[in-house]
Amino acid sequence: MYKSKLFALYRSLGTAQQQRLGRFLSSPYHNQREDVLALYDYLQTYADETDRQVLRKETVYAVLFDGPYKVAKMDHLMSVFLQLIERFLLVERIEQEPLESQIKLNRSYLELGLDKHFEQSWRKANHQREESSLRDSNYYRYGYYLEYQRYEHLTKARRNQAKNLFKLSQSFDTYFLAERFKQACLMLAHEAVYKVEYDRSLVELLRQYVLQQPELLAQDSPLALYFYCYESLLPPYPEASFQDFKRLLFGPAQEALPKAELRDLYLLGINYCIRRSNSGQKHYLKELLYFYKSGLQEGILIQNGRLPSSSFKNMVKAALKSREFDWAKAFIEQYPAYLDPKQRAPYLHYAKGEYYYYLGQYEQAMLALQEIEFGDIFMNLSARLLLLKMYYELGELEALEAQINSMKIYLQRKDQLGYHRENYNNILYFCRRLLQLPPYPKEKEKAALEAAILSRDPLTEKDWLLQQLAKK
Repeated sequence: MYKSKLFALYRSLGTAQQQRLGRFLSSPYHNQREDVLALYDYLQTYADETDRQVLRKETVYAVLFDGPYKVAKMDHLMSVFLQLIERFLLVERIEQEPLESQIKLNRSYLELGLDKHFEQSWRKANHQREESSLRDSNYYRYGYYLEYQRYEHLTKARRNQAKNLFKLSQSFDTYFLAERFKQACLMLAHEAVYKVEYDRSLVELLRQYVLQQPELLAQDSPLALYFYCYESLLPPYPEASFQDFKRLLFGPAQEALPKAELRDLYLLGINYCIRRSNSGQKHYLKELLYFYKSGLQEGILIQNGRLPSSSFKNMVKAALKSREFDWAKAFIEQYPAYLDPKQRAPYLHYAKGEYYYYLGQYEQAMLALQEIEFGDIFMNLSARLLLLKMYYELGELEALEAQINSMKIYLQRKDQLGYHRENYNNILYFCRRLLQLPPYPKEKEKAALEAAILSRDPLTEKDWLLQQLAKK
């Protein structure tokens, strides 16, 4: 049983939730089977038992039933219990979403033909919607549902009265456009990393429509937020659109959107800033660090008490590149506690290694990197690259040559690297080009190599490569 879907679901519930499940199962309206209650009591007692023998189906069956073990009977009981837990979760979800529940109650009153009941329930639902501080796309979706229910009621009750079709259409259009541009932003972000291409023909038609309706962008709605985000992600990546996106995100959106949605928007902004700074636009480093600091301060980037390890690593790098060494040091000391315990040690050691590297303390940096037990592909590549840079700067040519060769082999063996494979191959290519330059290269040679570095994308180490070239 301990490998079953039922047991996994039951164990995922918190203590308070398990207790509410017990009350749910005790209600004859939801459950009339005593064997289900007996199985619930058994799991309450033994779910945390380390001896797996007590959670074998045969063992549980012997406690619940008389007679020899019957596979079909036990499997059916587990299936029924699983369905009841799923129904319990639905009830819990309904209680957590009072507006959604009120709208469903409206529908019931409409179908029962109870006009006064409907009107009172509709006003209550509309009041709940307006009183909420959230103004995400769901605000407009619920507005559409309510206006459509009102339209149905007016059509049925007073056929000749003017209908609310304008408000109905307006709510739906805003909801649809906001959601469509949200998906378009996610698609563009995915394209940038994985080199796939999505059909954006419909989105482009909608984009032209929005541009011709400036009043749609005049209000601080999720539509305007996602529209400006979409515009900023399209070549030539207009600065004005990014600033409009940032203004709405750090302004009205902070109170109008749920944290989960804000987190997605922050990540879109963060990835955008990373790509722009990697392409040579250095002022985006400050923008990037601003996103990170705001995300930490507002608790948006920490989810369920955890900070993604990739975000931790990127925050350290952004601070070091911005020469904010004190902030980086304080961050490295304070935030490892928020990392997944399984990843905490390697990411902390890497952060220390990079910190010492930027301070020019290469020996301490190498000692920190030696503590890393490689498992994560991207951590492995980052550590290898940091070692490569130190070998180059220290003039340890044999170690450098070995590092370049081992990285090329590693890149060939690993799948699912997306644009990262091309980026690292570009770094290795230009590192070799630097090594091939004579001790005192001609200015023409240096200029040609500089132009090649500047024009190559993706290439996250442009600044470092150019710095090494300037030393020639």
